[in-house]
Amino acid sequence: MSEKDRRPARLNVYLDPALRIRIEAAAQASRRSMNAEICHRIEQAFIEQQPDFVAAARSQPMRG
Repeated sequence: MSEKDRRPARLNVYLDPALRIRIEAAAQASRRSMNAEICHRIEQAFIEQQPDFVAAARSQPMRG
């Protein structure tokens, strides 16, 4: 893995205002920043996926 691959990715994401309000409320309730809340929820989504799906995703080369 190269040094570039180890750095956090910076993403610009456009959120519907209603979704942003929901994320902000969830972040405040869990005492996290919005970024931390979004990262937590993405991680949880992958954890909840079937193990076969996650294993298959890890074995595929990234496109981009």
